Amino acid sequence: MKLTDKRSSTTASELAKQLGKRNAFDLIEEELFVSLVRTTDLLSRGFVDLFQQYNLSGPLYNALRIINGESQVSEYGVTVGTIAGRMVCRNPDTTRLVDRLEKLGYVKCVTCTEDARRRLVQMTEKGREVLKALHRPVRALHRKQFGSLDVESQQQLLDLLSRLRSEK
Repeated sequence: MKLTDKRSSTTASELAKQLGKRNAFDLIEEELFVSLVRTTDLLSRGFVDLFQQYNLSGPLYNALRIINGESQVSEYGVTVGTIAGRMVCRNPDTTRLVDRLEKLGYVKCVTCTEDARRRLVQMTEKGREVLKALHRPVRALHRKQFGSLDVESQQQLLDLLSRLRSEK
């Protein structure tokens, strides 16, 4: 099979039509990428609306969950570096995210006693309450988003996405 930069199909796909493209994507890889981005945007919209009720964004919610999880392991808190390393999406300015969470009263920062240059981030009761309030709506949104796929299809999609990530 000879590889070419052009796809054999010249018929515009459903995605191409949704985007107003007159022709098919040149590369299937290009269409796959655009499809993933478009799907991510569509799936994210419900979370944007939900999180706005608590002055949160996706990255802020992610950081808050990491801090909460770490607070169950350590009473001292978690470093900003640890939070940055565990974020779902890389965020170059995790310090700013933590500052926003602190301003909202969801976390508090304390200076590390062993190293005054490090800040430890701790959950507040208000932060725990927000996560508790979001728990059920977030789960319901996930179920709604993927409800059109049976469990086997969901697992297959997970496996395919995992393969894509492992190649990077």
